[in-house]
Amino acid sequence: MVGRYVAPKDAVGYAYEKVYGYVYDAVIDFNPNKVPSSVWREVIGILSAYALTSSVQRFDLALDFPVKRNDLQLVQRPGSGYQCFVDAKGVKTEYTGKRQQHSAIKLYDKAADLGLPELACTRCELTLVPGKYKSVKDVFPKITTYAPVGLDISFSDLPFQVQAVILHPDLYDLLKASVSPNTLRKYNEQIKAYGHTYMELPDDQVQQIDSYIREYLLTLNPVY
Repeated sequence: MVGRYVAPKDAVGYAYEKVYGYVYDAVIDFNPNKVPSSVWREVIGILSAYALTSSVQRFDLALDFPVKRNDLQLVQRPGSGYQCFVDAKGVKTEYTGKRQQHSAIKLYDKAADLGLPELACTRCELTLVPGKYKSVKDVFPKITTYAPVGLDISFSDLPFQVQAVILHPDLYDLLKASVSPNTLRKYNEQIKAYGHTYMELPDDQVQQIDSYIREYLLTLNPVY
């Protein structure tokens, strides 16, 4: 509580551990949608009297898409871990990268999370480190978006490489590395014809997101 401001439930959390036997290292998590930057700056001003140093360690960026969760699939990045969990209700959550590290991704059903399964809302949550962050375009993952795929009789006439990628989108990078540019263009047309492509962020949205993040981090001075 600062002045008359009372943070909403789950807006702020904290943890600490003892370092070197006598110094405590504290981590404070807060939701910027629920805690105004002016309040956060005041909190930091108070804590700075007791802290040797303070800095923004990482932050989460959430992007919501009006698409049903089952129509999207997160593609594993080369060299990154991948996990997929499906709960008892069939709600799927996918992860790639190491959790709490830069560019870790979580793709989940935000509508189900809110208890509104009739809505179409999938959230892509990116964990980002300020010192490593350049642009959302650099860290946005490959997400396959599906239209209903009807594997009719013509499917068997497609090259087996295209069949494999249609059924297993994570094989796309292998396909790209193994064929010529002309063949890849041909295969891409066939893949798209069967109902899936990669989700992209338009350049104007990338610029808006990057601008917002930079401006917000600057409001956290002297933290950032």
